[in-house]
Amino acid sequence: MTWRNTGKHVFEWELGTKNPSQQPVFMTKPSQNSREIREKLAEIMFENFSVPAFCWSNHWQHSASAFVTGLMVDSGGGVTCTVPICEGYSLPRAFIKLFVAGRDIIEHITWLLFASRYGNVIHIRDQLYQVLKVLFDTDQLGIHSLGLSKMASSHMMKYCTVWGTTLFSGPEERLMKKLEQLASKGSRIKITASLA
Repeated sequence: MTWRNTGKHVFEWELGTKNPSQQPVFMTKPSQNSREIREKLAEIMFENFSVPAFCWSNHWQHSASAFVTGLMVDSGGGVTCTVPICEGYSLPRAFIKLFVAGRDIIEHITWLLFASRYGNVIHIRDQLYQVLKVLFDTDQLGIHSLGLSKMASSHMMKYCTVWGTTLFSGPEERLMKKLEQLASKGSRIKITASLA
């Protein structure tokens, strides 16, 4: 599926807009999108859909306005980032990137399910819990990098916000447990998870 087909589907079926040339577009983007990808998508929006206006915003910029001080965790398809938020402003230069995210989780759960099958039957038990371990302990994938809890603790502030890969249950509880272990005694930690 191409960007043009995706755009057509989104405008017509998801947004119910038959004439995008009368609809300004505001789009959030993953933190690591290259300039080439952003330019190509802007070109498609203007040239193929004739939108009158187009604006990009990073996930963290769009969401930072909702929180006073804290840490945003953005986990997408290929990268997980932590971005500190201070008094409503994101600090993008303080990004910490972990190149473990959605695709790695899918590959890992595929491996876990294949390893746990009996004949032609696959039993899903605790694999959904186990699969998230790779975000916290990247050594399981052979990647020697900070895990999510160490990334978050290096930014330790008053609040911590988890935003992104929430289709799995339990990441906020696991992050809270790890942060409590890493934080100094008496630190006040709060985690809020997006429901989207």
